[in-house]
Amino acid sequence: MMKKLIPVLGLAILAGAPVQAAEQLVWSVDFEGSGLAGVAGPFGSDSRSITVGGAGMTSAQSLPGFGQRYLRNGSKGTTSFQVSGLDAHDALRLTFDLAILDSWDRPDDTRWGPDYLYVTIGDTEYQWAPAWPGELIGRGNYAVNANYKDSVYRHSFLIPHVADAFSFSIRAGGKGYQGGNDESWGIDNVSLYANAVPEPATWAMLIAGFGLVGASLRRKRAALATG
Repeated sequence: MMKKLIPVLGLAILAGAPVQAAEQLVWSVDFEGSGLAGVAGPFGSDSRSITVGGAGMTSAQSLPGFGQRYLRNGSKGTTSFQVSGLDAHDALRLTFDLAILDSWDRPDDTRWGPDYLYVTIGDTEYQWAPAWPGELIGRGNYAVNANYKDSVYRHSFLIPHVADAFSFSIRAGGKGYQGGNDESWGIDNVSLYANAVPEPATWAMLIAGFGLVGASLRRKRAALATG
């Protein structure tokens, strides 16, 4: 598996692309009543699981859009989401809200930094650092340490994908990363959607339908030519 570290502007994933008509929910997790299990959608999959990697469900306090609870990680452990046994598809859409909590230090901060977030989507690992990707939906003293401001970002990635398994993971690191209540991150509202590939019978019906339309147009043109 090839991995690469690139700046966020070089993401090889299409963010914010139009939703396809065949898009169906695979799995959603908001850490509320269903906890880590989440809710399986109508799109078929055999198993869905989360490896917490040092994270724990935490009161969301006033984090915007985070409901009552979210998954917070103040360690260097890897939190991952895995799905296997996916039905036939040609693309996946991954959406989630990410909280960057407390005093994350920039790569050019030679005294306290750098602090990085390593995000792996499928087979590619990306190195994120301030400024963060995604749509900023709030910044303020929301959660753990009132001495520092927190930021919440909303993400949506459209990923070309045909394999029957998919994983998504996050871990924190960097020379200056201390974790705990000084620097941590949190995630909520994780959803995975798939663009279903039509069954062979459906393709046959579509092709037959195109043929009927073509035949109708030919008859209409012939009638006009002889009228």
